[in-house]
Amino acid sequence: MEAQGKSLSADELFTQLGKQYVEGLTGFRITDKTISGDQAILHVHLQGREEDQTVTLKKISGEWKIDDIQ
Repeated sequence: MEAQGKSLSADELFTQLGKQYVEGLTGFRITDKTISGDQAILHVHLQGREEDQTVTLKKISGEWKIDDIQ
């Protein structure tokens, strides 16, 4: 990916995408959760952007990792 004529490293790309994702976000609230075995589904309300998202987590080697965000 390029930004302003310069190629971005993977770290720069993810930093830039992360900043865009949290822009305007003032907080969050988990409104519902379902945990089954090695998977958790969280329904999250994003405050400041006033939208809802579903976050799927998977337990890998004993640690919870984000698997999907919709």
